[in-house]
Amino acid sequence: MKLNEIINIDHVIKWRQYLHQNPELSFHEDNTAQYIRGVLTSFKVLDIINPTKTSVVAVLDTKVPGPTIALRADIDALAMQERLDVDYKSKNDGIAHTCGHDTHTAMLLGACEALVSISDQLKGKIKFVFQHAEEVLPGGAQEIIATGILDDIDEIYGLHVITGVPVGMIKSKPGPITASSDTFKINLYGKGTHGAQPDKGIDLAVVCAEFINNIQTIVARNVVSTTPAVVTIAQINIGTTANIIADSGYIAGTIRNVDQKTREFIHKRFKDILEHTMKMHDVNYDLELILGYSPVVVDMHCFEVAKKAAIDIVGDHNFEEMKYALMNSEDFSAYTNIKKGCYSIIGGGMNPNNHHPEFFIDEEALLIGTKLHVQTIYNILHK
Repeated sequence: MKLNEIINIDHVIKWRQYLHQNPELSFHEDNTAQYIRGVLTSFKVLDIINPTKTSVVAVLDTKVPGPTIALRADIDALAMQERLDVDYKSKNDGIAHTCGHDTHTAMLLGACEALVSISDQLKGKIKFVFQHAEEVLPGGAQEIIATGILDDIDEIYGLHVITGVPVGMIKSKPGPITASSDTFKINLYGKGTHGAQPDKGIDLAVVCAEFINNIQTIVARNVVSTTPAVVTIAQINIGTTANIIADSGYIAGTIRNVDQKTREFIHKRFKDILEHTMKMHDVNYDLELILGYSPVVVDMHCFEVAKKAAIDIVGDHNFEEMKYALMNSEDFSAYTNIKKGCYSIIGGGMNPNNHHPEFFIDEEALLIGTKLHVQTIYNILHK
């Protein structure tokens, strides 16, 4: 199979640039879904379904008995102001595709177009899942699963373009490939006083400093050193002026790890340290611990399938089996919790990181991702 002959990379680039110019936030991807549906309709032979308000699933049925395989792309953008100066810069103020979901969508459209053109060489069914709301809990994946549209699939494959990885490089690993992501929010209630009379109040700045130091021992001194885990304080708000000890404060952050046992241990240890630190200083508090996405767990068989497809495209020297999971999180985990699947990393070039206001993808990566989708399906469903 000559991939360059069946993939129209000019179409993929055009679709990507349109989507990049017209980003929409999670659960509000109305125009994005309409655009995707319009492109899919032009392929003529697909069944096109809207399982939720802003998601699209296209089904290619070869009418020949065989497995049902799903390919997934996320379609939502981030609430960020883009600082990248390109011809296709975001037209929507404060919204930007600075994670790469526009590339995922375009690559899946390109794969769909290519696979339609060789459908007479295939067996089984392909479901192309254009999923809304990956960036915001509870995540669009869970909503799509709840509709039953994927009940009949045998396997599912997804990918993510990542900067800091050279174009042409593909990575994956069996087992956990991304982390769980939980959020904590703590409201603190101390006792305000003049900054000159700290003995008459409860100084939340000192208490917060102690708490932050204490929780750093959770991973450093309690979690096995070869197990990826992170406890990060990302937000602290205490006081409004230099000479007043505030009577309230706020701390927020994230907890990430790659297995449920460690996840539960960290949560318990975190709560214990919080309770005892605050009790020692007579500080009252409210804790909100929000459970986020679980780790994406790659099935060994599906990993081998994706690995072979990757090597078919880029060669042994450009495929890397990762040693450790990414500490990023992904709601693709909702799919791998119920079905066998694989998730791959596509190199986007040595550019600013995903979620950076100047995030940039080398467009050569679009062809690599599209090829990976097509080659994976061809290897599984070729007659």
